Amino acid sequence: MKKLVVGIIVVVAIAVVALSWGNFSNAKTQSQEAAQTAADFTLPTIQGGNLTLSTYKGSVVVLDFWASFCPPCREEIPELIQLYDAYKGRGVVIIGVSLDRISPEELKRFCDNMNIDYPIVRGNDTVAAQYGGIRYIPTLFVLDRTMKITKKFIGYTPRAAIESEIKKLL
Repeated sequence: MKKLVVGIIVVVAIAVVALSWGNFSNAKTQSQEAAQTAADFTLPTIQGGNLTLSTYKGSVVVLDFWASFCPPCREEIPELIQLYDAYKGRGVVIIGVSLDRISPEELKRFCDNMNIDYPIVRGNDTVAAQYGGIRYIPTLFVLDRTMKITKKFIGYTPRAAIESEIKKLL
């Protein structure tokens, strides 16, 4: 029984990675014709507290839905770190929403190993559904200072594309 469960988990993980990988080299973007307000949430951080999205109203927010097992997500993390370090003093925050199903300790260890210095929260199915049902990872949203979604990127997105959106909102 244990082997069957492990086998199912492996097959699902491979399918998710394969679907994400298809978007790796050619990130898709969607502009919001009528900008929608981002759904507020309160989620646990990897440091043990909670993070509420609405506390960042007044900042430009980059909201990244990702998972540690996802190659395009791991490729994008160093670029998000660079963006965060370059813009955090200018009213920009990056929030990573992990969709991993690993223990909090494993997630924290992964983030520490990747030197992630921006806030990471543990996402859930409810929050993923509030953002249109995250079908591919990474999926990244750029929010303006009023918490309106101004851009959605699906798949690996180069730093320059994200930075261009940030600059429009500063």
